[in-house]
Amino acid sequence: MGEVNNNHIAYMVVLVIAVVFVGMVFSLNRIGEIETGLGITGMLATNNTGTATLSATVASSTAISLPVSAIDLGSLQPGEWNSSENSTYTHGGPFDTDRYNTSNITENITIQNDGSINVDIEIYMEEQVTAGNGNFSGTAGCITTNNCFMIRCANVINMNSTGGNCTTPQHAYIALPKAAGTEFVSDLNFTDTDDEAFIVVNVTIPEDEHAGAFTQTLTFTAAAVS
Repeated sequence: MGEVNNNHIAYMVVLVIAVVFVGMVFSLNRIGEIETGLGITGMLATNNTGTATLSATVASSTAISLPVSAIDLGSLQPGEWNSSENSTYTHGGPFDTDRYNTSNITENITIQNDGSINVDIEIYMEEQVTAGNGNFSGTAGCITTNNCFMIRCANVINMNSTGGNCTTPQHAYIALPKAAGTEFVSDLNFTDTDDEAFIVVNVTIPEDEHAGAFTQTLTFTAAAVS
């Protein structure tokens, strides 16, 4: 094979450079045509979003408390009576269902719904021979008419609205029940601002009751409203 001189080498290098340059120009032009034809304006991307579901159940809880649970009716003579609706008054004479005050309640039993569901409230006292007699030892006067111990629902916060209601006829005085089964408050709400009911009592001392102090314990039960 003949010798390759420097002139041949230089010529071949120039030719290679020219071919490479032409190839680059062709490739760039072709890429431009492809992008234009496809309408590519940027990088393709896919954006996926997802959702999640959170669920929970609030348990039904029936619970009540008595923020005010003690009433002092003061000193009474046999035959006298007093009402917790205004314990500063000492009333003489027999019990009269028309003589109670609905606008000036100074003492009462307060029932509060601490649960998570509306409740109905029943009140009773088992430690008495007959409903309304209380646990007195005397046998004359109010004992014979079963009205020694009378009780009623005086008010419910937002009564007849979201707070519930005093149950009729227990909005007026009735003889203190001996056993469960008499509803005094219906649908008492559990919301903080609407969760209290107020119970008042009227106690008459039997005419032949002996001197001494007496205490009566009432039972309050709550039943969830379905």
